[in-house]
Amino acid sequence: GSIENLVAASPDAIIMSDVGQILPQDAELLNTWVENGGALIRFAGPRLAAQGDDLLPVALRRSSRALGGALAWDEPQAMASFPEASPFAGLSVPGDVRIKQQVLARPGPELASKTWARLADGSPLVTADTRGNGTLILFHTTAGPDWADLAYSGTFSQMLRRSIAAGRGEAVGDAEGAYTPYLTLDGYGRLSAAGPNAAPLKAVDFAETVLSESHPPGLYRGPAGTRALNAGAGQRPRLIAEWPLSARLLGDAEARSLRLAGPLLTLAALLLALDLFIALFVAGRLRRFGRSAATACILIGGAMVALPGPDAVAQPYQYELLPDGTYRRVDTSPDVIRLPSTGNSTQKEIDAALEMRLAFVETPDGDLNRRTEAGLSGLTSILRMRTSVEPADPHGVNLETDSLELYPLIYFNVPESMPPLSETAIANLNTYLRSGGALVIDTRAGGTIGSQTDVSRLETLLEGLDAPPLQTVGENHVLTRSFYLLNDFPGRYAQRSLWIEQAGDASAPRGDGVSRLIIGDADWASAWAVDAQGRDLYSVDGGAEQREMSRRFGVNLVMYVLTGSYKDDQVHIPALLERLGDGEEPDDEPVELPSRILDGGP
Repeated sequence: GSIENLVAASPDAIIMSDVGQILPQDAELLNTWVENGGALIRFAGPRLAAQGDDLLPVALRRSSRALGGALAWDEPQAMASFPEASPFAGLSVPGDVRIKQQVLARPGPELASKTWARLADGSPLVTADTRGNGTLILFHTTAGPDWADLAYSGTFSQMLRRSIAAGRGEAVGDAEGAYTPYLTLDGYGRLSAAGPNAAPLKAVDFAETVLSESHPPGLYRGPAGTRALNAGAGQRPRLIAEWPLSARLLGDAEARSLRLAGPLLTLAALLLALDLFIALFVAGRLRRFGRSAATACILIGGAMVALPGPDAVAQPYQYELLPDGTYRRVDTSPDVIRLPSTGNSTQKEIDAALEMRLAFVETPDGDLNRRTEAGLSGLTSILRMRTSVEPADPHGVNLETDSLELYPLIYFNVPESMPPLSETAIANLNTYLRSGGALVIDTRAGGTIGSQTDVSRLETLLEGLDAPPLQTVGENHVLTRSFYLLNDFPGRYAQRSLWIEQAGDASAPRGDGVSRLIIGDADWASAWAVDAQGRDLYSVDGGAEQREMSRRFGVNLVMYVLTGSYKDDQVHIPALLERLGDGEEPDDEPVELPSRILDGGP
């Protein structure tokens, strides 16, 4: 949720993972909340190392955004024993935990007193400082496994519980005090308030507790936070050795069989009636026995109606009226969870939710907006013709008012004199990037010989954007082979640099290796732009060949954003097949992989 909503809920602690830049109004809210007794627990990462802020217990060494601001060792470091004055004192130090990267604190006379945990070389791993009645706590590595494998150890959860308790000013010893029942499970597996028979548990006996009426499964609150007493702790499922005599055991095939007795009996009755009708007709007795035949037909028809048929099934869908007067079919089967409608969705949002489409940022420059829309329309047509991706027509979006999360990719063609984005627009962009969206920024500066993207201008325009560390695209990056095999990424201009998120960024929320921020200056939209008849609108320096390569880059870009880095896995196919073949007799002839797999084709 937003910082405002989190602070309004008055939690004991707020955990932030690699947030490099906090908006001024959010920073003020957090600072007030900490001074009133809150515990702010933060984890480091590339963005925090590159930018930082004032809500930290110690000053950090700053570095350029491209370098990422992290210390890397040839050999990963182990953890040292916890200081006696640390809230973590008494916890066992996992011997197999290794820290590969960290952010460094600036040396100072108070650094030792603010250090809760160290590495084997003496550098701080966890630091903390009081602010007002609250506490600022910083883990100098990432919350996930990108920089360290601390998160895989049981010590990590205990460190978090003690950090929260220490932030509240409570005792953090896990061997002292008692855990009182807070929420317990009833017979239907639902959490409810603890009953009068539920008794507290001693902290030292919690792990060995046997479930009973006095100690039911559920959540217990104690000196080190909230702990769960699981219903299945220490239990094993009982095997049924003997079945009751009245029980009938069905095999898997019999249990899944479809009963066809009713339909087959109905079919047999129909065939019998047809045979009788044909026999009477051939014998010429239909006229002679008109009434008798009619009576027989009625009796046969009544018998067929009385036969049991398949159960009637309600239609698992209904039709919903859309604002434009049309209808769409809506699945209402029990397996589909229907979310309540807010009633505030615009037709534009409905269209974006129903069909995947690209989007572009609407700027004060109307001509540039039309050029960008024409470019994305051209790219959309190429995708429809050449790939299985079939986007609808692109949308222009307002960064302050529109729902950005409906679009997988947003293209930002930067005008010459664009004012800095508002705080609302920056906040919406930060939310969009953190939720897995991709923002493509094109400065169109490649038309001047020797020119480069004006970094200072971008920093002013995007001030407050929580941008990750960037690097240029390498020759083996997945963008070079996500659909076509490419060596360059030209637009209207060729031989331009393309910047993406630094490899191995621990703060990436998607987890599939896709860069959230892509920056270039090749003016791709102009190379893709077409009119209503599909004719090219703008010239390209390298002619038709460069325009085709630009279109191929556009296809690669969309496929990269939609599918992630799955193409990287294909480089392991020969090794996997070779490993699978170990221990088997070789075939007479070698097996050749399809060229489209080996060369990275679609």
